[in-house]
Amino acid sequence: MSLLETAVFFQGETLLEKQFYAKTEQEMIPGRTNLIKAITTMAESAFDDEIKHFVVGDHEIMLKSHDIDPIDEDMAKMPLYMYAIAEKNINKKAVEDSMDEALFQFTNRFSTHDIMEKKKSLFQEFVDRFDKIFKGLIYTPDAKKTAKALKKMEEAQRYAERQAQRSQNYTNSINRF
Repeated sequence: MSLLETAVFFQGETLLEKQFYAKTEQEMIPGRTNLIKAITTMAESAFDDEIKHFVVGDHEIMLKSHDIDPIDEDMAKMPLYMYAIAEKNINKKAVEDSMDEALFQFTNRFSTHDIMEKKKSLFQEFVDRFDKIFKGLIYTPDAKKTAKALKKMEEAQRYAERQAQRSQNYTNSINRF
């Protein structure tokens, strides 16, 4: 299972986005940024809580937030959000750890002023860092083939184990007589 894409957004605006699949492929979840913004807003306003992940079809969307200290002391802290879209059965812990690392590096690399000013061109230099942070989780065309092959191998192994158990049961029943 693979990570398909990730993005960082602040105050409803995407600052940095990275897809780990070919640009020619369809958008995995149409309107994903608006969907995530709507769910995040609903969770904050209706439940005073934070949604960490949810499933849409064959995809899992994970969310993380990091409070940004305001430039002006009179202002409240504001959340910087990150989302990741992955195939449903991905190792959530590995993705969440990578997201934590990405947010940590992002907020250490860019100033509060840069983030609040939403200087998107400045953030583009961070895209390569996403590749390094999420390296073992990134979608590749071969990942699905590998996953299918592993699944077939697991099914074959379970079949072989069932056959071995049946054979053992048969042998035991013969030995009783």
